Amino acid sequence: MTSINKRTIISLILWGATLWLRIFYSVIKYITTFIHNRYYSPTRIPVSCQDKLFKEVQKSAPPHALADHNNGGGDYLFGRYLQPIGNLNISGQTFLGDIGGKYRMKQWHYQSITTEKYMVSVVVFQMNYIGSAWCYFVDRNTLSQLNEYRTIPIPLGWGIMVSNSTTEGITEWRRGNQHITIHYSDSGKIDVSVNVKLHGKDFIGEFTSEKPTESLSLLYPLQWAEKEGEKSRAAYTHKSAGVVASGKFVWGKDNISLDHGLSCLDWTRSFAKRETKWNWASLATYAVDSVTLRTHSVGVNLSSDVYEDTENVIFVDGKCYPLNATVTFDRSDKSGKIVYVTSTGVQLKFTSYANKTEKVNLLLLKDDFIQASGIYDGHISIGGNQLIIKNCLGVCEKHYALWC
Repeated sequence: MTSINKRTIISLILWGATLWLRIFYSVIKYITTFIHNRYYSPTRIPVSCQDKLFKEVQKSAPPHALADHNNGGGDYLFGRYLQPIGNLNISGQTFLGDIGGKYRMKQWHYQSITTEKYMVSVVVFQMNYIGSAWCYFVDRNTLSQLNEYRTIPIPLGWGIMVSNSTTEGITEWRRGNQHITIHYSDSGKIDVSVNVKLHGKDFIGEFTSEKPTESLSLLYPLQWAEKEGEKSRAAYTHKSAGVVASGKFVWGKDNISLDHGLSCLDWTRSFAKRETKWNWASLATYAVDSVTLRTHSVGVNLSSDVYEDTENVIFVDGKCYPLNATVTFDRSDKSGKIVYVTSTGVQLKFTSYANKTEKVNLLLLKDDFIQASGIYDGHISIGGNQLIIKNCLGVCEKHYALWC
C-alpha cells in the first residue's frame, strides 16, 4: 500500500510538473506570437507595387540603399538591379529598439567554384547572437563522401566579420591560423582564401571569381512602413552564377587544380522574418545548345518561399535572364534523394549524394537545414538557347528557421 501511494504521489508530481511546463510553454508561445504579429509580421507586396518595382531589372544600381542616405531618411530604393548596391545602410528596430534590430539582422556569404571534377564551397554566417563558418569539398569520384569543415556555433558571432557590401571590404572567420577569408576588390573580383582541416588533413588554397558582366541585386520589402517617414523592413541579396573562376588547393599531399572553373555567389543581408523558410537551387556549368551545338557558360539561381519569384534567374555567358515565374521543388521521391526543380523553361532533376545538415529545436528558436551536394540533369530554354544540363555538380537546399 505504501509503495502504491509513493508511486501515485510521484506520478501526480510528474503529471503536475508536465502540466505547468505545458502551460508555461503555451504562455511564452502566445507572447512571442503576439510580438511577432505586432512587430514582425510580413505583408505581401501589393501587386501594383510588385509590377512597378520588380517587373524589370534596372541596368545600374543606386550607390546607396536609402533614398535620402545623407540624412538617414526616406525609404529604401526597392527593386532589382544588374549591378550591386555599394552602401547597404539597412537597419531595423523591434520593440526592444535598435538593440533588438541588431539581433534580427541576418547576414551571410556563400561562394563556390565548380569544375568538371571538383566543387569547393565556403559559407560565413552571422546572426549577431550566433555565427558559424563552413567549408566543403566535393570530388566527383567520391560523391557520397562529405568532406566538410564546420565551426561549432559561435556565441555572438565572435571572430566573424561581414563586409558592408560586395563592392569592397572583407568577410572573414578566423581562429588562430585557420580562416575563411573573402575579399572584395575594387576591380569587381572576389578572392577567397581558405585554411582549415578536412578529415584531419590541412585544406589550404584560394580561388578567384572574376567580375561578372551582370549579376542580380535584389532590394526587397519584407514589410512595408506603416507611417510616412518610417522605413520598411528590408532584405538585400546579391546573386551571380556561372562566373569565370580559377584557383588551386592542397589537401594533405594532394594538389587540386580549379582551372576553368565557374563560380556562384549568394551574399545576403536581411532584417529577416522570425519564421523564415526557403528552397534553393544553385549550379554553374558549361552546357551545349541542342540546336546550335555551341557551348555556353550557365549559372542557375532558383528559389521558392522567399522573395516571391523575384530572385529566380538564369545566367548564360554572363547575361542575366530573370524567369519572372515561380519555381517548384518536388521532393515527393520516396528515396529522398531526388528533387525535381521546374519552372517556365526549366526542367531539372537533382540527385543528392551527400548532405550537410543542421537541426536545432530550442522551442523558441528552431533551425532545420539541409544542403545537399549532388548532380543536376535536365534542360533549360531561355534567351533563345536550348541548353542541355548533363551530369553537373551543384547544391539543393531546404531551410526552415524560427529565428530571434
